[in-house]
Amino acid sequence: MTPDHADTIKELVVELAAVHGAEPADPSADLCPDGCDGPLHELIYSFLLWESSHSKAARAITALQEAVVDYNELRISYAEEIEPLLGARYPRSAERCARMRAALNQVYVQENGMTLARLREIPKRDARTYLGELEGVPPFVASRVAALSLGVHAFPVDERIASLAMDAEVAEPGMDIDEIAGRFERALRAGEALPAYLVIEASLDAPKSRKKKSNAGSSRR
Repeated sequence: MTPDHADTIKELVVELAAVHGAEPADPSADLCPDGCDGPLHELIYSFLLWESSHSKAARAITALQEAVVDYNELRISYAEEIEPLLGARYPRSAERCARMRAALNQVYVQENGMTLARLREIPKRDARTYLGELEGVPPFVASRVAALSLGVHAFPVDERIASLAMDAEVAEPGMDIDEIAGRFERALRAGEALPAYLVIEASLDAPKSRKKKSNAGSSRR
């Protein structure tokens, strides 16, 4: 990566932060039931946010919490039972539910229970590897849980964020998700990556602000 990429990434974050605030809060935190397992909750919320939006994910996780006693009941529910709870037009709902259920079942087997609390006690590198190796977990979900719940230096990227990165000229056509995530992780220091991600994620629920940023990106050409 050239120095210009790092500068452009930081410029993107500064411009978006001017609109959305320097450090937007993580919306999923307020949706974690009292006494819930933080990393496990973040895993489920991140599955709902992947290739979706915070507004949709918040409604979906509320619907799930109202329909099941706890996340273990969610685990033993069939994907076909979970999908209608997300709503008829939820993006990639069948794939999303199948992936989430597979991951939750693997967590249950490996941890002998429905918990990811142990990940806070092991080295961060090992925790990130653990999440990335769970069945059905997309890189965005693994990175988001690692960053938000475990303090790992990681930058979550899915197709939504990749598209924004292309528009802002901080990524090139043909780059895959892992390459774009790596570019952000190298450009931003450990203390910068999470606030930058939250700013970028917040902008994706605000189409007018995103359009303004895209035009600003054009002015740098």
